Amino acid sequence: LVVTEPGRMEPVAQHIEAYHVREEVEIGQVPLLRLDLIGPLAEAALHAAGIDPTQPLASFREQPLLTLRLPFGALPRWMLLCPTPIAPALAAHLLDAPLPEAQGGVRLVGIHAYDEARLWAGVPRFGTDYTTEQLPAEAARYDTLHFNKGCYVGQEPHARLHNRGGLNQKLMGVDLPVTAALAPGAELFHEGQAVAYLTSVAQLAEGTIRPGIAMVRIKHIAKETRLSLTPAGPPEVALRLLSTDFGARPA
Repeated sequence: LVVTEPGRMEPVAQHIEAYHVREEVEIGQVPLLRLDLIGPLAEAALHAAGIDPTQPLASFREQPLLTLRLPFGALPRWMLLCPTPIAPALAAHLLDAPLPEAQGGVRLVGIHAYDEARLWAGVPRFGTDYTTEQLPAEAARYDTLHFNKGCYVGQEPHARLHNRGGLNQKLMGVDLPVTAALAPGAELFHEGQAVAYLTSVAQLAEGTIRPGIAMVRIKHIAKETRLSLTPAGPPEVALRLLSTDFGARPA
């Protein structure tokens, strides 16, 4: 099962089909609607709604329902995939889940709130922070790679980068001063030279900091490195690893 960004289903299917030679497999497209339950109460909300999160394949109103556990940075997340016609009823059912009053409840939010949450969780997004022009290592998507499984197309360059290095740039989380008026595309500097550019910037802040994501030249990524907002500005932008960049998954 490959879950794509909106509008990417057809290109992804064509790409996979291009490498489908002898395998006895059919590649099909299923336009399901996706609902994400994100946060510490996600599992409790599923139980309260009568959905068993340990069973990937369930049903709702006699329609199929897929329940996938995919962590969202450090936050728990369950991704629910269902036929589009039942999505409003499923959302209403989850909103009415009888959680204890002291725990709060489920709230429905849109894509802008999702973007805020992913920036605080350190999760890059395809089409925003990276595209098909970047390798997974450049996009800090080590969580999508396997290095101890059988051969697959593209394995060698990933393995070389992982074992020998050689990246020129990589996505990093950045802690930006809340007073700075910045937008995606803005450059960041080190000793007067442009060495990074922002790909995402959060709107919400905590204290004096708001998070963002930037593509940074690899030689300027170090624990003690801080970048500047202008060529002559003070080094006040801290770098941090994204939550998707903590090593490859086991097979």
